[in-house]
Amino acid sequence: MKKILALSISIIMIASLFPTVSMAAVNERLNMTYLFANSAAEPINYINMTNDSLNQVSPQYFEIENDGTLEINMPSNSKTFIEEMKKRNIEVVPFLANTWANGEKMFDNSEQIAETVASTIVEHNLDGINIDIEGLGSTYRDQFTNFIKILRGKLPKDKILTIAVAPNPWGTNKGWQGFYDYEALDRYVDFLFIMTYDERGGGTKDNGPVASLSFIEKSVQYALKYVSPEKLVLGIPFYGRVWNLEDVKDTENNNTNRVLGSSISLSKVESLLQTYNVELEYVKEHESVRGRFEIKSGDQPFKLKSWEDPLKPGTYEMWIENEESIMKKIELVHKYDLKGVGSWSLGQEDPVIWKNFRQWLDGLDFVDVPIGHWALGPIAYVKEKQWMLGKNDITTFMPSDSLTRAEAATVLVRVLKLNYLQEPSSPFSDVGSSYWAKGNIEIVRQHGIMKGTEADKFEPGKALSREEMAVVLERLLSSELSGTSGYLPFKDESKISSWAFSSVVRMSSNEIFSGYEDSTFRPKQAINRAEMAALLSRLSSYFN
Repeated sequence: MKKILALSISIIMIASLFPTVSMAAVNERLNMTYLFANSAAEPINYINMTNDSLNQVSPQYFEIENDGTLEINMPSNSKTFIEEMKKRNIEVVPFLANTWANGEKMFDNSEQIAETVASTIVEHNLDGINIDIEGLGSTYRDQFTNFIKILRGKLPKDKILTIAVAPNPWGTNKGWQGFYDYEALDRYVDFLFIMTYDERGGGTKDNGPVASLSFIEKSVQYALKYVSPEKLVLGIPFYGRVWNLEDVKDTENNNTNRVLGSSISLSKVESLLQTYNVELEYVKEHESVRGRFEIKSGDQPFKLKSWEDPLKPGTYEMWIENEESIMKKIELVHKYDLKGVGSWSLGQEDPVIWKNFRQWLDGLDFVDVPIGHWALGPIAYVKEKQWMLGKNDITTFMPSDSLTRAEAATVLVRVLKLNYLQEPSSPFSDVGSSYWAKGNIEIVRQHGIMKGTEADKFEPGKALSREEMAVVLERLLSSELSGTSGYLPFKDESKISSWAFSSVVRMSSNEIFSGYEDSTFRPKQAINRAEMAALLSRLSSYFN
């Protein structure tokens, strides 16, 4: 009972602050994306589609040539672009890439390359550098780590240094995965971007998902052995892959037009669906989408990419991402408390994902609680704790809706973990046997926390007012409260109901309930769902 009383004191004190408190926003996680191909040429157009959900972009301004030299490729409009990103509070952290499995000669020029990169970052007021060297083997592991160490020493401390690393669900130190010494690299970088995709790459006969959930999760688990979660960023693919199943089965070498894991941008999937009769299936095992379709001779042609030949007749299997699969991947960010997500690459996605992307990433998927809402953080918290859930469906919270008496009963039962004290025998004629909150209403009645509005009436759908909350919470406090001063500092005290007056006086005397800035108490005003979430979010220390 002492624990319940302590909780109740906190609850009431928070309720008293509703009129004037300024709630801190939910912690904003990193959402970075690569700018490549179309989005590199016209970045603003694509960034405008992201619903203000990005806080970092990575264009390719640096490239390692096969002879180990560094080439800088900053477009003529880069200054204007960087300035525009500064206005939007979006960091510009360009990436340095190599040609796959080439460029190992760069390590002969580590000092010079690091010096040039660092000076260019400073000169152009960039926010840092993302190193995306891929395809080199474990032979160059120590040389790569040394290059990163040198680069960190030359970059100003306020500049970001990040590395894109291969996924390693197998925990191997061989091949491409062995090129990255996670533990050593962690000493020098701000975060590691895990490229948790291409579980099945292009040119392979192993048709299947590009990034199954288990593949991603095992890659994260491996990385967490060496790197703290706040320095890990989870990669998300904005593309899928397509296989011609006849090519998968073909063992002949004279087939020069094979379609084996050819990439398809998610933005092109809708066009493919309109061209062919595609059977789509969400494969729960992988948390990915499988599509199957047939192209017959004479069917309308379709190109996966503008520069390639149209798909030939045959039977095809396609693995792609959709909103549900991307949400499932983002859930891993919360499960392991990672820094955030990154995507390859902007412009390949279906733009519809940006509508609620920021809410998903920050732990909230209610479409009616926008970024900037004063209670975004508390609502995300109570959802995670399962104290307050969506209303009517899983995507809406209804933050401005008044908290009903049935909802208040349910919330109190969840928070205080209350159970029946005796066999249920509800006296309330307006709470039917099938009513969704019948059990919770009976539990709070048995505990003496909430009573009926009449002997046989509970009025479950009625909004809970401030004076009613004062009475409910005073019952929880019982003898914990001190005496009263007999004085109310509210100019609308005459509006307080007689049955609630002593409770409000007692709460006010104990500096638990306070009024609004205009010295009113507003006793009849209903507490809304956002305010209740704010109240509950302050209780975390009592439950940990």
